Amino acid sequence: MKRSLVLAGGGAKIGWASGALQVLLEESDLRFDHIDATSGSVFNLGMLLSGRSGGQVAAAWGDLSPWEFVSFHPWWRYLTFWKLPSLLTQEAAVRRILPKWGIDLARIRSCREVAGHPVTATFNVVNFTTKRVETIPHTQMDLDSFLAIDAVPGVVPPVARGGTLYLDAMLLKDANLTEAVRQGADEIWLIWTIEDLPTWRGGFWNHFGHIFEICATGNLKRELDRIEEVNARVAAGTAEPGQRHVTVHIVRPSAPVPVGYLFFRNRRQMRPTIEAGRTAAREHLVRTGHLRKAAALHLV
Repeated sequence: MKRSLVLAGGGAKIGWASGALQVLLEESDLRFDHIDATSGSVFNLGMLLSGRSGGQVAAAWGDLSPWEFVSFHPWWRYLTFWKLPSLLTQEAAVRRILPKWGIDLARIRSCREVAGHPVTATFNVVNFTTKRVETIPHTQMDLDSFLAIDAVPGVVPPVARGGTLYLDAMLLKDANLTEAVRQGADEIWLIWTIEDLPTWRGGFWNHFGHIFEICATGNLKRELDRIEEVNARVAAGTAEPGQRHVTVHIVRPSAPVPVGYLFFRNRRQMRPTIEAGRTAAREHLVRTGHLRKAAALHLV
């Protein structure tokens, strides 16, 4: 069986995902042959491919100040805010986050295994000219690509390359299940933090979040529907050549994640968020029978 681990975006909520990621890598009997990342999960996969463990990825989020990701344009540019290229810049990511979190682009390109298991990795970005998602193999990763993967429209500027602008793929595909299937996965494990609630919340930042939720969740449901359609054909014996049954596991919060997409208050808020991700992943592993016995003792 070939397994893919799909890391969806979610802004600061990816702190929750880091806890779930740690448990899937360190407390399960699962081995992943392919890992895919979209949007802010580029940082989690970047750390893994740079040689960090799942526990170190979670610890990095637990030690994060909300201001470490923030860098502004020169103050005078905000006087004509209607001409701003974006709310923030990515200077903080380059100067602070990548060095602090041990993200090494050369190591990412040369990485061949994660958690002792051979792996291939892919990242997703949008080509603004074609309005299509492009997938970047980890062996081709460089700084421009890394920054483009998390270039959320309106929050930070798109990245120009070869006369084309590239930006975050989350509005088109926040979890690339299609790529996981293309990589040969029979089983996909998706870590998902985007909310899917019927409640409409007031306020600009909540409305901004609703844009993420509508696009990301809607596109995820379309991909899941497509997989179910193929699975039904496989079961009926009418599948096309090359089509196969694919099982999808979604590790997701059972309650709203306390941190926002763009902001969180402090480490005291982030650390319980990470622990909630660990708890949710353990519960899912228990339900599916994939929690290792040694890890299960912690739940007794």
